[in-house]
Amino acid sequence: MSTSFGSRVHINPCKPEMKDDEEKHKLIDNHKERVCKLLDRNNHLIIYSDGSMIKKRGFPQVGAAVVSYHNGEEVFSKTMGMGQGQGV
Repeated sequence: MSTSFGSRVHINPCKPEMKDDEEKHKLIDNHKERVCKLLDRNNHLIIYSDGSMIKKRGFPQVGAAVVSYHNGEEVFSKTMGMGQGQGV
């Protein structure tokens, strides 16, 4: 998707489960520093998404969420259950 927008879109995925604790903390610190620089700029939109699976009463429950920020303010958020039998 980012190739459709050229240099206007930057996607920075992170797979922390593949990092050791020291590397995770470096990634977190770098991310916080970068976000602080972008939060107050009116030409940036920051979007986070996540999915998770938990067991309730022995059954897997899958959900997802998205939140976006512009000019330091939350402008959109959405959570959704995806039902049983789905994967993350």
